[in-house]
Amino acid sequence: MLVALISAFVSVRAQGPTTTWPYVYSDFEQGTVNFTKKGQKGGLFNICIDGARLHFIDGDLVKSASPGEVMSVMIGKDLFQNVLGRMVKVLAKSEKCLVVEDNEIDFATLNSTEAAYGSSSNTLGNMSLSSLEGIGGSNSSSSLNHMELKHNKDQGKELPLIVKKYIVVKGHKIFCAKKDIMETAPDKAAMKQYFKENSVKWKDEVSLMALGDFLYEQL
Repeated sequence: MLVALISAFVSVRAQGPTTTWPYVYSDFEQGTVNFTKKGQKGGLFNICIDGARLHFIDGDLVKSASPGEVMSVMIGKDLFQNVLGRMVKVLAKSEKCLVVEDNEIDFATLNSTEAAYGSSSNTLGNMSLSSLEGIGGSNSSSSLNHMELKHNKDQGKELPLIVKKYIVVKGHKIFCAKKDIMETAPDKAAMKQYFKENSVKWKDEVSLMALGDFLYEQL
């Protein structure tokens, strides 16, 4: 029974991002990328959470696509859009706006967790960051062997994430909170009236999309 529980724990842990595998998916998945100038191309893709960049398989190597080259990528059934240089997951979209989810690494939590084991948070934080940079995150242009990455994926520390939702409309990326919406809206009175007449459900993508459509008419 104990062995079964341990095996289940290892299996679940292997599915999540770590400092040695900072990716959305447990492996690179088939997809189609839309380039800004070079049309479409199929391949094996993943999203590196460090910097929210698109990574792809080229032969035996994992490489990072330049944010300026990519408009969007469909990985399986998931659509990721380039918003201000970050590949973010599209939760809902209309002709006027997008509702997206952006994952960020919570380095403060990662550092404090590591520091609990007896080392300084600064030292351990630098170690974790170096591990991520070696994989080809936001501060690296390096390429690594795909199979080596997979072999070491469970050797790193689990990555704590900060998950945020945004409304993207007319070049604005607005955090899904009433305060941020009010700060962006040009017509404060109209925005207040909208909130009064509509019960915005901040966890409901359809409700957020309707809010984005309303903002579109103001901006």
